[in-house]
Amino acid sequence: MSRATKSELKDEEFLCSYRLQHEPNKITLVADCKECNGEANLNNRTCLRGILNGLCQEYNVDSVILSHYIETKYAEESMHILRMMVEIVHDLEQMAIREPYEEYFANDDRLVQSFKSQQKAKCEKCDLKPEGIFFKLKNNFFDDLAILYEEAGEITKKIEENKERACAECMKGTKSDLIYLFNKLENLRAYVIYKGFQIVI
Repeated sequence: MSRATKSELKDEEFLCSYRLQHEPNKITLVADCKECNGEANLNNRTCLRGILNGLCQEYNVDSVILSHYIETKYAEESMHILRMMVEIVHDLEQMAIREPYEEYFANDDRLVQSFKSQQKAKCEKCDLKPEGIFFKLKNNFFDDLAILYEEAGEITKKIEENKERACAECMKGTKSDLIYLFNKLENLRAYVIYKGFQIVI
């Protein structure tokens, strides 16, 4: 899946100031937390958002260090969880770039131009347009998973209530994306619980 560039990050998306530390067969992302008013702790949502946005821009990072007066290092299992979260962010970004009009109508020679023009206007104003709903879900993912599930539930309800025949393929695609997202979130939840209750003898 394609990755958003730093210039494509929306203004509300906080990106930590960081550098990459290269060692033999190892890359560490070192965040400069002294210049930030954050808590230098991934339990903090702002810190987590900043680090995830940083990881979305880089490849093959093996560990993360939050460099404050005390350095906090995240590696191994912590990194596995962060990579799973980054993958979900990338998935949401990919889902958001789907253009229904271009995909389902623009190149269909069976449709007359007047219908295409009307449909294009409808697609642009639609409150179920992928760009709007999936970027919103992306922000929910950073901020509060409970709100994400609530929002996704509302979207699913609107999809099921939509009876426009012309919208059927788009609604089907969005619903399929939501199912895929739920599966990814369930895998993340299950892994976190598994590791949280794992007992090593």
